[in-house]
Amino acid sequence: MRGIYAVGGSIITSTFIIDALGATVDYWRAAAWSLTLGAVFVTIFTILYLLRSNWRSNRIGRIFLAKSVLLSAALWQIVATTWIGQDYPFRNEIRFTIYAVLALAYFTMDIALIREQNLDRGGEPRTGPRPRTDLPPL
Repeated sequence: MRGIYAVGGSIITSTFIIDALGATVDYWRAAAWSLTLGAVFVTIFTILYLLRSNWRSNRIGRIFLAKSVLLSAALWQIVATTWIGQDYPFRNEIRFTIYAVLALAYFTMDIALIREQNLDRGGEPRTGPRPRTDLPPL
């Protein structure tokens, strides 16, 4: 992994050095391709996580999958706007759907995180069934 970071960092640094030395760097195109590659890699991660991980086993797994799906969708919408422009069919409806679901999902994720943190700290969740204390231990 360090090698991948080193190569990526070298490419970014080299781009700035080449620009400083007077060569023409098309930063718009470089940024657009970087964004597109980022969307590709996030989507690959999301698909691999969905298909190969046991994300159903706990609440955090489901939350992480939701975050990955929403990030993929948001990035692809931004990629479309970057390459195509702002005038494509149903752009505003697509943006509204992605961003509204994103807000709703993160609101519920915030609630789930607070509940999990309360449980980790020995507290009880604020809502939901409470364990029965009148039963003998197993």
